[in-house]
Amino acid sequence: FPSHDTLLLEFYKNELNLDIKINSPKRNGVSYEDLMKNQDHFWDLDRYREEFIQNNFEIFHPKTIKHLKPYDIIVMSGLDRGSPIHGAMVLENDLMLHQRFNFISTIESLRDGYFRFIKYCLRHEKFR
Repeated sequence: FPSHDTLLLEFYKNELNLDIKINSPKRNGVSYEDLMKNQDHFWDLDRYREEFIQNNFEIFHPKTIKHLKPYDIIVMSGLDRGSPIHGAMVLENDLMLHQRFNFISTIESLRDGYFRFIKYCLRHEKFR
């Protein structure tokens, strides 16, 4: 996951014993300051595709909540932009750990309304 989404990285490492190695945006040629100005680089699939694959993630596009499993990563756009800028992780009982951009992370219901914002999802091979 992009390094600014440390909550998801730490959960995978500490709770699932999966140490995911994703380069920071700066090492990918984009400074943190530029990311703050132009958030289009956050979670950009073209930028991170190879690293997701190298870390044993399948990239997929779910149609409904039924297609999601616990520990899937959901990458979403913001309300006012089409670019993927934040992520969430599916929990049990149709809940998600939602790491919104510039907000406190929350556990929320995973509702059908979120599907219009989903850009893509990631599933680690351990959970296929």
